Amino acid sequence: MPDSIVPIYAASLFAGSAGAWAVARWGGRFGLTDVPSARSSHRIPTPKGGGIGLLVTFIAASVLTHYPFWFWATATGVSALGLLTDRFDLSPYLRLMIQFLLAGIFVYGVTTETSAHGHSMIWLGFLVVYIVGTTNFYNFMDGINGMAALSGLVAFFFIAGASLFHGGFSGYSETALCVMLACIGFLPFNFPRARVFMGDVGSVLLGFVFAGMVVAGSESYWDLIGAAGFLFPFYADGLSTLAIRLGKGHSLFEPHRKHLYQILVNEFNVEHWRVTLGYVTFQIVVSASAMIVWQVEPTGLIPLYILYFIAFATIDWKIRKAVPQKR
Repeated sequence: MPDSIVPIYAASLFAGSAGAWAVARWGGRFGLTDVPSARSSHRIPTPKGGGIGLLVTFIAASVLTHYPFWFWATATGVSALGLLTDRFDLSPYLRLMIQFLLAGIFVYGVTTETSAHGHSMIWLGFLVVYIVGTTNFYNFMDGINGMAALSGLVAFFFIAGASLFHGGFSGYSETALCVMLACIGFLPFNFPRARVFMGDVGSVLLGFVFAGMVVAGSESYWDLIGAAGFLFPFYADGLSTLAIRLGKGHSLFEPHRKHLYQILVNEFNVEHWRVTLGYVTFQIVVSASAMIVWQVEPTGLIPLYILYFIAFATIDWKIRKAVPQKR
């Protein structure tokens, strides 16, 4: 980063706001409008694609920090694909294929610059799946006001914080803070009331970049496990919902609103902001405790996550069980 970092941070905050404001004002003219459907948690047509400011921020920060081409180019490609999805109804199979391709290029890039080349193909394949999975989980969780932006704020704040204790992440702290500030800039346009949605251009970018920083910044397996926990509620909700749908024989490509946060909003009429703050509070608790355990005794991360997942799954099960009583 340049010597004077404050203007860069200020520009990131501005870009997040400017992108949201521009799409809120003119997005409809370019077909960037989210029309409510059976799976929506909103009731009125709303401009989408407001996350374009996050993409601008990420590209600018990546150039200024001299990120390798394979990092920012693949993330930009995923986000650009998301922007096309916001405008056109692209096939989910096509999107997934391209995401796997770009994630594969990313992991190959990591192997050329880190010790990852010493790992087996199975491990490298897992990293590709992890990046694609995180990208899509983030997109799945972007369904109510403020969820994606506030969770991004917390996740990238902790990524930046990890650089204080774990050297591998030091090269990503400035860009993580820039992305965090762009999320803050976007928030007033989406929370507590939504004047614009982030859209796939923003949500898949945040998911891909977060997973990318976790993979590229980790110097050990424990680093990856520790940092991944900063997005724990998204993984917990995404994996539990995925398991439930697979258990019922549902297609994973079929649109739905069966995530826990969607059930709370749509079946129990809980206000968006309450659900969002509940998830983010859980995220902060998990992230802070994971950071402490990671520093003191990394092997404690797995039992820590198991306990948190059991707590989440228990609440999830009780709420889902009560749904028929509310109808």
